[in-house]
Parts: sequence; structure tokens; C-alpha cells
Amino acid sequence: MASASGSGSVNTRSSHQAIVKCNHDIPTKLRTVKSGGHVGRKFYGCAMWPAADCGFFKWEVNEGYSKECHECEELHVKLLEQFTSIAELELQFKIFEDKVSKIKMKKDKMAAEVEEMRKEMARINAELAKSNGGEKLAIRALLLSWIFFAVIIVFMK
Repeated sequence: MASASGSGSVNTRSSHQAIVKCNHDIPTKLRTVKSGGHVGRKFYGCAMWPAADCGFFKWEVNEGYSKECHECEELHVKLLEQFTSIAELELQFKIFEDKVSKIKMKKDKMAAEVEEMRKEMARINAELAKSNGGEKLAIRALLLSWIFFAVIIVFMK
């Protein structure tokens, strides 16, 4: 049986049971998979298969939930939960990336401010050194003037 899906039509009876028609426009035959990964699952196929198969194929969707279908549904729910968890983690990661980026910007700004303060401290130290040199010179001049004054007083006596 081919696994390609045809473009068959579906008619409904008054009992709400669907009549699925194949590409030959005749009612399909409901079959059951006998081997492979879908053993026991039902599908619609061309009623004329294998003699004049039109390639129509459609899984039965109204079949009752078997154990396998229930397990598939549970796995699907788990998969959706994992996708949701991944999306939430990706969002948290983006938020953390943004926070890290802001912290790096603050760090760079503070580093620039610290460098400015270092330059200012160096300038102030240079001015202080100059003013200390001027103070020392003023103290020497004052000391020399006192000595000169004392010498003049001694000679005047």
C-alpha cells in the first residue's frame, strides 16, 4: 500500500459516520497495519488495492484511544512542557544577558571615572609639590632675612 496521501473526499451519513472516498471516488476500505512501527493502527486505503491502487492513504482519526495513543499524547504533553521550559529559560538567559551588558557598561563608566580621578590626583600632587617648593623657598628667605637682621643689629651696637 502506498503511503502517499490522496485527495479523496469525505461524505457524512446521518449517523455522523464519515464515508471516506479515494481518488477513484469510491468508498475506501478501513484496514489495520500488520507490521512495522504502527502495528494495530487503522487507516483508510483504496478499496481496489492491490489491483488498481490509486495511492490514497489516510490514518483513521476517530479510532478510540489505545494504550499507544495515550502514551503518545502523554509524550506530546511532556514535549510541549519541555518546549515551554526551554522558551522560559531562553527568556531568562536574554534577561541575564541584558543585565550583564548593563553591568559591563557601568563598569566601563566607573573605570573611566577612576582614570579621570587618577589624572586629577596626579595634577593636584604636581601642584602640591610646586607649592611645597615655594613654601620651602619662602621659609629659607625668611630665615635668611632674620639672620641678616641679626647681623645688622650686631654691627649697629
